[in-house]
Amino acid sequence: MLQLYSCGESEVSAFAEQRPYQVIRKDSAAHIVHDSPTYTTGYVIFEKDTDLPAEFPLRSADQPCLFMIAEKDGRLIVSLTNPDARLEASHPPPSS
Repeated sequence: MLQLYSCGESEVSAFAEQRPYQVIRKDSAAHIVHDSPTYTTGYVIFEKDTDLPAEFPLRSADQPCLFMIAEKDGRLIVSLTNPDARLEASHPPPSS
């Protein structure tokens, strides 16, 4: 059973002030969000050849993609996927 919780404007404002993430970029080329507690940055790259903020590990993308980078114990853990699943195609997309 799904239960919904209703909260007031002050509760919403308090949550927004203490959010543990930072929206780095939100435009038609890319959405980038950094989660401070987990040292994880998620990227949704919509446009190819998108230049990204220099203060984060991923600097550019030559095609649309979904990318996640977590920093742990001095190492980077990287996840990458091509959002074009090409479900209607009988063969995989061409490699670049």
